[in-house]
Amino acid sequence: MNKDYYISTIAKKLSNELNAAELKDLSVWLSADKSNAASLDSFKKTWDLTQDYRANEAFDVDSAFETFSAKYDIPHTKESSNTKPKTGNGIKSLPILLAGLFLISVSIIGTTLYNKYINNSSDSKSIANNEMFAQSYVVNDAVSVTMSPNSNLAKGDYIISSKQTVSNSLDNSNTATNANSLTDGASTGKNNNDNSSTISNNTSDSNLSSDNFLVENFIGQGYFDVDVPVGTEAAKILIENGRYIETENSTFNLQNYNEDEFTVIDVQTGSLTFITDDNILTVKEGQRLVYNEKTGTYQTVKLPNINPFQWHKGTIVFDNTELEGVFAQIERFFGVNIEVTDGSSLENHNFTATFYKSSNLNDCLELLSGSIEMDIERVSERDIHISNIR
Repeated sequence: MNKDYYISTIAKKLSNELNAAELKDLSVWLSADKSNAASLDSFKKTWDLTQDYRANEAFDVDSAFETFSAKYDIPHTKESSNTKPKTGNGIKSLPILLAGLFLISVSIIGTTLYNKYINNSSDSKSIANNEMFAQSYVVNDAVSVTMSPNSNLAKGDYIISSKQTVSNSLDNSNTATNANSLTDGASTGKNNNDNSSTISNNTSDSNLSSDNFLVENFIGQGYFDVDVPVGTEAAKILIENGRYIETENSTFNLQNYNEDEFTVIDVQTGSLTFITDDNILTVKEGQRLVYNEKTGTYQTVKLPNINPFQWHKGTIVFDNTELEGVFAQIERFFGVNIEVTDGSSLENHNFTATFYKSSNLNDCLELLSGSIEMDIERVSERDIHISNIR
């Protein structure tokens, strides 16, 4: 197919008019050559710049018609003077009907906003995303979070207050030797059980309540936007087992799933501090920290080529991704459970595709099965069975 076809397909994709078959053709074309992917990026940038454009000139239809009819001598149709009035069931009942629909809409919207922003963010200490798409929540005036499906957290007893004098225990040489500023290159470390107990005392279970945590026990994946007022204490986000994040101004992505051995932190802007029993690790803009929860080892690298922040805006990207990783990302992106029912091997199967906000789960599964032969069965809304992977 020629390039004009794919340009047309890109336009349909950006306007949410692409079907699954066309999506498959486009994904194959994009993965075939880097210049093709560059074309998509160029079109998307232009699309993003122009999608909010609104014409500044007002258009008066009546005046335009008057000018047109005068120019071509079109006679006007006069209203008949004996036109019968509308019946009572028409014009009188319409405002009542519209008012009723308006009240119903207000009720539905009000209930939704209450459940999402008031009930979840004020009265309840528990916030959970049980939908099949990412949802955003306002935790307090300084912090908001977008959580992937099947993620949850508990709100802590965080109080915005002025900074206090740093305790001597954090200024002494023992703590200073434990501070690790992570560089742009790869670096690794391991917990040292012989280090001073000063830090572990600050994060022990008996003292957690005094640490003024904003968030407690975060599970899943969340994109955090933190901007505390100048001169106030930093926000503390407790992950589990005394490990927590402390930051004043940053945006970052946190992955902490129960089934994973690793906690992964990607910093988009600003910087943060990751505190464990024996380490205080500074993670800066453009860095990824991978912490092994079982061994206590950690590694920092530059952010991966695949943008780790796109998911919270509804975009999921696979770049020669192994099938096992594809299934894991689909599960977390859409909040579903994928089970390989016949023991088919997942090895030697890699997948490349990009799914934008308009894509749904069925589009994703159809493109996946079109690229890698397999049988897919939607057992229920959230349960998917895979077999005969070839």
